[in-house]
This record gives sequence, C-alpha cells and structure tokens, in this order.
Amino acid sequence: MNEKLGVYLLVGLLIGGIASVAIYEGYIIPKKDQEYNEQISQLQSTINNLYSQISQLSVQKVRPASLEVSISNNTFDFSSVVDANGSVSAETTISTYVTIENPDDITAKDIYITLYNPTTGKGGLHDNLEVDELEAYVESGGIEYALYYNGDYTDGFTLGDLASGGKANVTFKITFTEAVAGTFQDGQTYTCYLYVYQKEADYPLPIKFTIKT
Repeated sequence: MNEKLGVYLLVGLLIGGIASVAIYEGYIIPKKDQEYNEQISQLQSTINNLYSQISQLSVQKVRPASLEVSISNNTFDFSSVVDANGSVSAETTISTYVTIENPDDITAKDIYITLYNPTTGKGGLHDNLEVDELEAYVESGGIEYALYYNGDYTDGFTLGDLASGGKANVTFKITFTEAVAGTFQDGQTYTCYLYVYQKEADYPLPIKFTIKT
C-alpha cells in the first residue's frame, strides 16, 4: 500500500473512532466527563501526529545536479614522518587539488565541502585518525577553512551555487602536527572520504582518498 494512502486511511479510522466514542457516550452508556475528555484528547493527539507525518511525506526533495569531481592525488603519504612508535617529530602538510564541475542542465545549489557525511553524520576519517594531531583544511581564494580541527569535524567550506557548465577548484590539505608516541600507528593505510554536499538536495557526493602512516 502507498505509505501516504495508508496514513490517510488510519486518520480516517481514528476520526471514525472519535465519532463512535461520541455516540457511545451520548446515547448508550454515559461515562464521566473526565474519562471522555481524556479519550478524545488522546485520539486528537494521535491524529495531529499523523497529519505531521503526512506533511513530511508531502515534501519533495530537490533533484541534485550530477556533478563531476576529481582529485589530483588521492594518497596522503605520511609514512616518512611517522616514527615506528607512532610519534611525529615535525609538523608536515600534504596538499592536493579538488576540481568540481557541473555538466548538468540545472544549478547545483548550496554546495559544501566537508570531511563528514551530513546525511548520516558519520566522519570521513578512519577512527584511528580522529586525533587532535591531525588537521584538515580546504583553501580557496587564499583563505584556509578548517574541515577537521582540535579533534572535531567542522561544518566545512561553503562553496555556494555552481551553475550549469561551471567549474570550481580548491586545495585540500591534511596536516600531521607534532605528536607523542602512540598517537598514530606506523605502517598503516586508511581509507577516508571527503564530501561535496548539495545541501538543498541533501545529497553528499563522496571523494575517496587514503592516508598512509
């Protein structure tokens, strides 16, 4: 059964139930006014909740634009700076370039670049890399915007709208700051994800990359 139709039928049955209670109360076996009012209040509350669900079902998502995204280098190799004991002696940054193109016939609305998936809330870094000594940034127009800082994900970089035929280029940076022994695991390769998120359409496009320690 169609989900929305099912909700409407249930609302109808509940409304019928209210009417039945009214007839039952008024003409068959009278009850206390307080009990009657409680029953009506409960039924009305349920109906209000169902109408709220119907409203949510009626909302149509915006179609996301079909973006093409490329990353110039998808491997961040920090293996030479991570000591065997997992420490880092000197701050090191590795950069790459991300290109976003819109070949679609519609505008990509309200684009964000984030290091977590806004739809699921899941972080794009491997759990072993979610430490204070890792920082991630997007650089655009000479300004750096933090994606991951002080052990937390940020809201990301707001790119804005990208019209049909448009192209945007940003620099994606990951930094390992000085770290004590045990901060990282030596000799590991982790799969991670950067996201190009069209907020209006609630659509995250993942960009896969790896970090080597």
